[in-house]
Amino acid sequence: MPELPEVEIWRRRLAAATEGRIVVSVAARPGPPLVEVDPPALLAAFAGRRCERVERHGKQLLWIISGSSQELRVQLGMTGRFDFVPAEAPDVRFERIRWLLDSGQAVVFADARRIGRVGLHPVGTGFPGLGPDALALHAASGWASRFEGCTRAVKTALLDQTRVAGVGNIYACEGLHAARVHPERPANTLGLDAWAHVSTAIQEAMRRTLEREGEVELRYLSSGETRENPFRVYGRHGQPCPDCGRTIDRTSLGGRSTWLCVRCQSP
Repeated sequence: MPELPEVEIWRRRLAAATEGRIVVSVAARPGPPLVEVDPPALLAAFAGRRCERVERHGKQLLWIISGSSQELRVQLGMTGRFDFVPAEAPDVRFERIRWLLDSGQAVVFADARRIGRVGLHPVGTGFPGLGPDALALHAASGWASRFEGCTRAVKTALLDQTRVAGVGNIYACEGLHAARVHPERPANTLGLDAWAHVSTAIQEAMRRTLEREGEVELRYLSSGETRENPFRVYGRHGQPCPDCGRTIDRTSLGGRSTWLCVRCQSP
C-alpha cells in the first residue's frame, strides 16, 4: 500500500511531466476509479487547459488545472500508479485513464485492483476531512493536540487520517519502535516528550524512504515483488530487533498486522 513518501514521489514525477504542459485529450474507461465523475466531464475539465501544479496532502494528490472550475483529486489505493509513455505507445497494463500532453508524452493512470479513486471537485475544496500533513506538523504539541482525549491504542489512532494525514501501517510501526512506545498504549497517555519521539521517528522514517526511493522504480513490499526490506521492524517477524537483538513479534491490532519488539517497547 503506498503511504505518504510513495505518494510524494508520485507527486514529484507527475509534476515534472505535466506542470506547464497543455492537455490535448483525455481518454478514460468508465467504472472504477472514476466513481465520482464520468469520462466526458473529465475531458471537459482538462482538454485544452494548462496543468498548473500537483499538490499532495497525506496520501492524496490534487491536480490543479488553469482556467478550470474543478480540480482533480487522486487516491492511489493499493495498486494505483502513473506511467509516462510516448503518446503513440500502446495501452499500459491495467490502464484506466490516459492524458495526452502537448509535449508528445502521455500520462497513464493504471490500477490493477481498481480501488483507487479519481474525482473532480470545485476549485478550493482541497482535502476535506483530513488532519494536518504528517511531514508538515512539526511541533510535539501539535501532534499531542490531535490525539487529545483519544483512548484508542496509539498505533490504531495514528492510522486515523482525520487526526494526522499520511501515516500508514509501515510508518506507525517504524515510528513507535524507534520511539520505544508500545503500539497498544492509549494515545492520550503519551506526554509531549513521547510525542516528540514518535513524531520525529515517523518523519525520519518517511524522509529515509524519500531519499532511498526517489530516483528508482517504486516497488511496494505488499506487491509481491522481490526486494530487500529496508525497514527496521515492519515485515520482520522472527528476525532480531536491530536495537536489542530480541526476536521481533507480529500481532494484530485494529485488524492490521503490527510488528514490535516487546523488550524495547515494553507495555
